[in-house]
Amino acid sequence: MNIVTAWLVFPAALALLSLGSGLLLERVAGRQLPGVLVLPAGFALVVCVAGLITSSTALAGLAFSVVAVTALAGYVLGASRLRRARPERWAAAAAVAVFLVFGAPAFLTGAPTFSGSLVLPDTSNQLVLGQRLSDAGPDHTSLHPSSYQVSASKYLSSQYPVAAQATLGALAPVGFQEMAWLYQPSPGSSPGGSVGLGCVPACPFWRPNLHWSIPTRCRARSRRLPPLRASG
Repeated sequence: MNIVTAWLVFPAALALLSLGSGLLLERVAGRQLPGVLVLPAGFALVVCVAGLITSSTALAGLAFSVVAVTALAGYVLGASRLRRARPERWAAAAAVAVFLVFGAPAFLTGAPTFSGSLVLPDTSNQLVLGQRLSDAGPDHTSLHPSSYQVSASKYLSSQYPVAAQATLGALAPVGFQEMAWLYQPSPGSSPGGSVGLGCVPACPFWRPNLHWSIPTRCRARSRRLPPLRASG
């Protein structure tokens, strides 16, 4: 059951929050985005909101509530847009395929887990940041001497970008289990969402002429690039 909540419930909740945030972003900007960009743009807004709220020690504990209210406002204001929407199957297939390929090394084990090296403490550092930011924001001076304190201080006292970790910590409650088991699904959801909408309705359809756009853009860029010279 834990693997189901980690790899189905948590990404689905993240997608719903991202969709609502994307709808709100459209209303605030006064411009309708191509359907396949609503969820990725909304996910970017979720990361921005979580990062902004957790940058304050006093407000850090409210990050999830603010993200949820933001998404709810988007659904209320964008209700008519959702009613007119239709699914974009190719975008959905691309998003699901990327998500499955990215997450396969973890969920094919049959148990909640995450990938990484046991020699390097990178994963533990990311989990420390997610937990600390969601609880107390950037405050690390009040921690007692420990390996936890060393890890948190090293990153929070620098200019290290922590919005992604803050998002994981803030949204962990919708995963209904320990944040460690949500670490892999969290970055796994990001590339899938950036490819397309998954199963989220998209309207209007956006089907660029790839046969024209990709080769043409590549040729245009190649003309502007200086020739590469071998150095030895």
